[in-house]
Amino acid sequence: MTTEVVLGPLVDLHTGVHCSLAGEPPPGFRYRLANGRHAFLMEQAGSPHRLPHVFEAVDFGAEAGIVHSCRWPVLSCAAWVADTDDFGYPVLCGRHGLNPEFRRRFREPWPPDFDAQIRRRLRNMLAAYLHPSCKRVFFRSRYAIDSARNWLDGLDAGAAGRAFLEKARVLYPAQRALPWQAVADKWATPAPLEIVFCGRDYWTKNGPLALDVFGRVLGPQVRGAYIGAIPAGEAERHRHVLERLTWHPSLDRAEVLAIFARSHVLFHPSPYEGLGTVFLEASAAGMAVICSKGRGMEHVAEVFEDDGALFASDAAGFEERLRAAMARPAAAREMGLSNYERVAHGRFSLAERNRELVAAYEEALSAGAAEPLRIEDLPERCGTVLHTLASEEVKADETAYRAEIGMSEERVDL
Repeated sequence: MTTEVVLGPLVDLHTGVHCSLAGEPPPGFRYRLANGRHAFLMEQAGSPHRLPHVFEAVDFGAEAGIVHSCRWPVLSCAAWVADTDDFGYPVLCGRHGLNPEFRRRFREPWPPDFDAQIRRRLRNMLAAYLHPSCKRVFFRSRYAIDSARNWLDGLDAGAAGRAFLEKARVLYPAQRALPWQAVADKWATPAPLEIVFCGRDYWTKNGPLALDVFGRVLGPQVRGAYIGAIPAGEAERHRHVLERLTWHPSLDRAEVLAIFARSHVLFHPSPYEGLGTVFLEASAAGMAVICSKGRGMEHVAEVFEDDGALFASDAAGFEERLRAAMARPAAAREMGLSNYERVAHGRFSLAERNRELVAAYEEALSAGAAEPLRIEDLPERCGTVLHTLASEEVKADETAYRAEIGMSEERVDL
């Protein structure tokens, strides 16, 4: 006997995080992936990407039992949990964070009207997460919870902020580890060394630097694979490098994991990354990692501690680290095995993830709220209208607005 959990909305699910979750549910549970209907409180009805709103939630219908929501509070449900990669996007900004003018104002000192808008949204969103129907708010790292605590303190959230943090838990995006023998076998003969770059967004993930460095290190001792689309002009500019490595413009997740399974080193020069599933997928395959560190990459110390990765900040540094791995494959092997151990048996394991999820879902089954969350439960409704859109309409609005403002990159920096 298994219990169904609705997982959604589909339009917001993260391929690495939620595909792994859906494919590897905790014991006694199964997932049904679904879209819903999104509710926005706005001064005027319209595009939630173009216009500000002081609340967003999603409704999967009264028939939904337990809901596991990606980011948003859940209406019409007596028991739900939410997961998020950070605090600021769902709680402070919402989809309006895509708006360039909003991002400009968010980065600068906040004038009184903007400050009031952010605090209204904060009070509404906290009220929703503090409703008895919400059993957990899962973050993907300790760093993300610490960041939430800093925001709550800075915005004087008081008792509501402390109550929110009591519901917060770390839920690492666990990945199934390769069989130990497969990892041992590939490291038994690490010549040539197989190095992989994986990034869907060419500019955000530092694709130009990756290709420049590949061009200097590829040779008899090392083979390279580049996974990700490259703009036509850039592909022509780097044509001589691409001819010397294996380029995969687009792969599905299973194909990416198959490449990781036979590779030794993940080369990830992106200057920005949350607790990226790419790091845990590489670790699950027993790979060493060479990546950035510092502002924008605060999570890497939590992932790799002091024995799973080498760090660099520029092309010369990345080249030096790659050459070190080539010269000392035994040291690279030890990094890969340390990473593997954390995913196979440590805090990033499926067993640890399942322990957190089962506890939350069992509490949801045994202690659902007497009444589901309603718009009327929110403290900041004055002067707003309720605007609802189906998940598919929300996604279409995002696509149209991105085209309008000329935004092609996936990451949005606030």
